[in-house]
Amino acid sequence: ILSELRALDFLPLTLRKRARELEDAHIKLEQRLGREVNDEEVAAEVGLELEEYYQIKRIAGLSFISLEDIGFSSKEEKDNLRSYLISQNTDSLTLSKIKEAEDCLAKAIDELAEKEKLVISLYYWEDLTMKEIGKVLDITESRVSQLHSQAVRKLKKKLQSLAF
Repeated sequence: ILSELRALDFLPLTLRKRARELEDAHIKLEQRLGREVNDEEVAAEVGLELEEYYQIKRIAGLSFISLEDIGFSSKEEKDNLRSYLISQNTDSLTLSKIKEAEDCLAKAIDELAEKEKLVISLYYWEDLTMKEIGKVLDITESRVSQLHSQAVRKLKKKLQSLAF
């Protein structure tokens, strides 16, 4: 089974291993320093330039889905989607700004504490309620709300400092 799962992974094993090393270094560094650490500290810890560190994290976080998986099974549906995407005359500057904002948000989320990151992920990407998140994390709904508010404040502050 393990070899079948590995065959489905589009990333080389070495890159997947390197991403795990970054995660391990992040955890160990936080434990050693007794505080949250930033990307620069983790990159320095593993001996990488910051850009290389971000590149590994970005690539390791990618995943692919097929159009069929999201409900576009017929050729007509795929063609309609393609036409729609082509018809969107979004200029490259706007696309660039959107991409930059997404990258900044992803980086800001990545800098959150693990529980905050998990709450944000479960709430916004998995569409769980605060009550459901509380059950998953074995904490009260009130604590989930606190973590969510805390994370959102940090994200707003970070994005405002970057002028987004």
